[in-house]
Amino acid sequence: MQICNISLFYLYTAWVGSLGYGFLFVIGPVTTALCEHFGCRVMACAGSVLATFSLLVTSFAPSIASMYFTYGMLWGTGGSFLFFSGLLILRFYFNRNISLANGITMTGAGFGTLVFNVVLQELDDKYGWRGGMRVLSVFSALTFLCGCAFIPPPADYLALERPSLWFRLKKLIDPRPWRDQAFTMWVLSLSFILFAYFFPYTYLVSKSPAIAFILVQCISSSFKEF
Repeated sequence: MQICNISLFYLYTAWVGSLGYGFLFVIGPVTTALCEHFGCRVMACAGSVLATFSLLVTSFAPSIASMYFTYGMLWGTGGSFLFFSGLLILRFYFNRNISLANGITMTGAGFGTLVFNVVLQELDDKYGWRGGMRVLSVFSALTFLCGCAFIPPPADYLALERPSLWFRLKKLIDPRPWRDQAFTMWVLSLSFILFAYFFPYTYLVSKSPAIAFILVQCISSSFKEF
């Protein structure tokens, strides 16, 4: 009975991070439509405020269940606003070398993962997870300045008749891309890759923390570059 209760505790706890990363990518199509309508600068600043608020509120969460919303949904949504706006803004800066710029951007995320894995562990050891969340909220607030630095779209990019937000959202259910077999295969393949990608974060840590720590860092860096 005790082993069963421990397993359930691990299961309920795992849903917090799973919801966060799940929301970050699942609402990607909605986020891109919002970026097209409101602009990447507005969405990045909104994502920064939402992510900072989420981390700060989560540090005071009284239970795991409340963290499903404060971290899983709020942080996932704010992270989605920041992530996709940071990718879409590249087209306004780079007309020719956008592929290279995108690769460098993702490589920077990989190097950041190498650093923050060490920082997060130090914060947890020194301040506990609640104190670590509050420190992370300060780092998250700095992304607001990055969002303010985004340039607005050029005048020739803006259409004479700006589509409504409802029109952009309706385009998300367009079935035509799914008729392309290459697109469907790419989506399914990426789903399986990401499914296996998160195993080292959860399974290996319980087996060998020292080895898992190094391996997770290497996987994070290489995947971001890919």
